[in-house]
Amino acid sequence: MRLFTIIFVIFYSTCIPQQQLSIESQYIPHTDTCLVFTPSDYDETVKYPVIFLLHGWEASYRQWSEITDLNKLANYYDFIFVCPDGFTDSWYVNNPLRHGLQIADFFIMDLIPFILDKYSIDRNKVFISGLSMGGFGAVSFFLDNQNIFRSCASTSGIMNIKTFKNNWGMSLAFGLYEQHPLNYSKFNPIEKLDKIEEIKPFLIDCGTEDRIFVTNKEFFEKCQQNKIPITFIAQPGIHNKKYWAKAIIQHLNYFKNVIIGD
Repeated sequence: MRLFTIIFVIFYSTCIPQQQLSIESQYIPHTDTCLVFTPSDYDETVKYPVIFLLHGWEASYRQWSEITDLNKLANYYDFIFVCPDGFTDSWYVNNPLRHGLQIADFFIMDLIPFILDKYSIDRNKVFISGLSMGGFGAVSFFLDNQNIFRSCASTSGIMNIKTFKNNWGMSLAFGLYEQHPLNYSKFNPIEKLDKIEEIKPFLIDCGTEDRIFVTNKEFFEKCQQNKIPITFIAQPGIHNKKYWAKAIIQHLNYFKNVIIGD
């Protein structure tokens, strides 16, 4: 049984509404908070594209709104943005060691259906993006649930977690690599590419001075090898807010072009 406790807190910034939702679920240990940004002229008779934005490791649902002006972007692109909380270091997976922390089930079974029902959304235009741990999460959700997502994008995402095993709280999400190597294979985005017959076009990017870059380049090359339609943006930058503020604009332009091409 799914349980929802919804708390609406409306803020006003340049006349654009922002809602804060608190959601309970049987799949998570405590309420999940997310921010929702809608265009200033939001009209329930219009169907909008929606983008779920996932934060990075040791961050929260506030991270994206601290990086860029989501109010302004919602108005400019006519998108709805949803920024959920990834419980700091969940890696957006069903934790194989903690049965009370099933983040993937929470997202797919509870959060996304609730957002799609509450807001006026075109269900053929559901996108997901994220940074760092959230980039890993966005690609993982997309590869596992292409029936839900039209496309995805990742910025500075860890596309091969084995390269950085036991870093950034991975041992809490997947277990210590030395004890649970199969978990790292099960959840690894680059290894999922061999298990999916057909994949919709999507995008990844990473700064060339970011040490994460090596996993993005490897992931891109694997996609090319498997004839998977991917756009890879390799550009100067490091693992920081300045880079992500630039990258999210590229993601939004990519998603807009996907919509235009439909």
